Amino acid sequence: MSKIVFIQNGLVKVGDRVGISGGDVRLFEIFKNTQKFSEKQFLVTKTGNEMFDELNLEPDKVHVLDIEPKSGIASQLLLSIKSFFVPKELKKDFKEGVVYSSCEHLYDVLPSIRLSLFNPKVKWLAVYHWVEDFPWKEKRGGTSALKRYAYWLNRWVAGFLIKIFAYRILAVSEPTKQKLLDIKKVPEKKIDTVLCGVEIDGVERIRQEFKNQAGGKYDAAFLKRLSPGKGIYDLMKIWNQVCKTKPNAKLAVMGEGAPSDVEKMKQMSKDFGIYDNIDFLGPVLDFDEKFKILNSSKVFLLPTHEENWAIVIGEAMAIGLPVVVTRLKEITPIWLDSVSWVERSNINHFASEVIKLVDDRNYAQGFIDLGFEKIKELDWSVIASKEFDGLQK
Repeated sequence: MSKIVFIQNGLVKVGDRVGISGGDVRLFEIFKNTQKFSEKQFLVTKTGNEMFDELNLEPDKVHVLDIEPKSGIASQLLLSIKSFFVPKELKKDFKEGVVYSSCEHLYDVLPSIRLSLFNPKVKWLAVYHWVEDFPWKEKRGGTSALKRYAYWLNRWVAGFLIKIFAYRILAVSEPTKQKLLDIKKVPEKKIDTVLCGVEIDGVERIRQEFKNQAGGKYDAAFLKRLSPGKGIYDLMKIWNQVCKTKPNAKLAVMGEGAPSDVEKMKQMSKDFGIYDNIDFLGPVLDFDEKFKILNSSKVFLLPTHEENWAIVIGEAMAIGLPVVVTRLKEITPIWLDSVSWVERSNINHFASEVIKLVDDRNYAQGFIDLGFEKIKELDWSVIASKEFDGLQK
């Protein structure tokens, strides 16, 4: 298999910045760390095409869809339709190799089918990050009903197509694999379980270089996509409770989101009177900058409502932070006792645990030590080297 085409059409711009999710980070790391292909190509949108220089990625070829997608149902639907019509050059020249879709959304699934369906020498590897729950059972942290049902329908159709047409499905974590078996009824022989990781050497370099600045600016940090499903409204409530006990507490919030969601977060912080206690930093894409901010914090908090892995937990551990996170059945088997678990939307308990970790450094050190041990298992270079073993099955 000499060629691989990475499909990544889901990147959107918020303001003048392009935001990336944990799934995007995973794709970039697999790209950087795999040496099994002589030619590595990308299919992206105009928005995604802006990422290569900023992230120091150097594909052999880049194919660009003529669209700049935005957040929102209408834009995502248009993107899905346009994604099926892959550039002529790619369709003509790519007759043998691997198609690697970055996620289980239609905008990555449809071009993967187009490139692989009538090319017996092309094998499609479909990364599956998260199996959706039913929208009438799970409100995803306060997401509107329209968005929940549209999101579910998109993923349901895409999941069906993956099940039928993908050569292999790369399930990110064992819980994701189990949900593919239970909910999607995918044959087990078609699934490989894969991992997420951390660039350990790079993080350690930052940790040592800025050792004197550790925990010096922020009491806590949050890093995720700013959407209701990631617990952003719970985050504001939690920080309000923290500030009642620690009036000068400072929180760093990194991530991008739909303008309406971000504005609601900021308005909540103003209503609570804690706007000055929060730095809304937007998407932080530079590796060194991201880990310097994490390093300058004392605790990492993630009051999320949905995850399949949460790469950010491992990144926080690698820089030396204790982590407080929502107890979710998808991620508890991954992180076990290396984090402090709190039940979903238990605002008071979450806030008290953050305060305890900030104030009691001996208590915090116990989680820090467990985190360092856990993260040793999750180096990207090792994970990427095993990613394509399923091609031989």
